[in-house]
Amino acid sequence: MTESVITSSPAPAGLGRRLAGFVLELLLCAATLVVGWLVWSVLEWRHGRTPAKRLLGLRVVDAVTAEPAGLRTMALRQLVYAIGVVGLFGAATLGLGLVIAALFALSPTRQAMWDRLAFTAVIRDQA
Repeated sequence: MTESVITSSPAPAGLGRRLAGFVLELLLCAATLVVGWLVWSVLEWRHGRTPAKRLLGLRVVDAVTAEPAGLRTMALRQLVYAIGVVGLFGAATLGLGLVIAALFALSPTRQAMWDRLAFTAVIRDQA
């Protein structure tokens, strides 16, 4: 599989922020009993963000055009993450799948598995 690469200027978000976003997303999800997080997420997805990404100043963009990901792309990205990585693969490997999937963020483009499959990248938000 070839790597999708952002062709314009925004640099990928740093690994520390990506990991902080992952942890914060889990905490927000637990704190809002999933329902609040889901409602907040759907409102943010149209801007290429999740609740944690908004709080950390990150944005999900199209990996080729660097335009903010829209509602459909964000929904696809979250679906790949939830079903593929956490659900099926995570259950089969007792969570090891999540660790393996997150290691993709160590690539030069810092794209996790769900980013690659949805053709997205996470950048520091300039807006």
